[in-house]
Amino acid sequence: MQDDLNDGVKWAADQGIADAKRVCVLGWSYGGYAALMGAARDSNLFRCAVATAPVANIPRLYDEIGWSAFKNTARGNFFNDNDPEGLKRSSPYHRADGVNIPLLIIHGDKDVQAFVQHSRDMIDALKKSNKNFEYIEIPNMDHAPSTMQEHLQILTAWEKFLKVHLPAS
Repeated sequence: MQDDLNDGVKWAADQGIADAKRVCVLGWSYGGYAALMGAARDSNLFRCAVATAPVANIPRLYDEIGWSAFKNTARGNFFNDNDPEGLKRSSPYHRADGVNIPLLIIHGDKDVQAFVQHSRDMIDALKKSNKNFEYIEIPNMDHAPSTMQEHLQILTAWEKFLKVHLPAS
């Protein structure tokens, strides 16, 4: 699916719909994962990336679903049990050294869908790789905002980041 995202960006640029020099990948949840992978794997295609409530460490996710009644189905359908290195290759956390664009990560510390530790892991990896990033952790927020204050905090952070990294042409 990451390739589909990239193909869409290239198509939009080729059609003149998007300015290839001013594309930022932004996503929430799975889209946050896609934004992180875009930054880590395909940073030549994007000027910046914004990941909100992302999964970042696929081996961690594999372990986290171990409690689920659907663990065997999920592990069989979404993960290759016989390829632990494949889990790392599909993990932004394990590819942080490839991030070469500005990155904003936002996560609620009470997220029960994509645990905040994913973003904390990613931040640790980015620090070790000496990468350019901003991180906002929102106290008491779950996977999605439940208050107007949380909505505004996220949207304000997005706007500020995009204004800096995608200035008007």
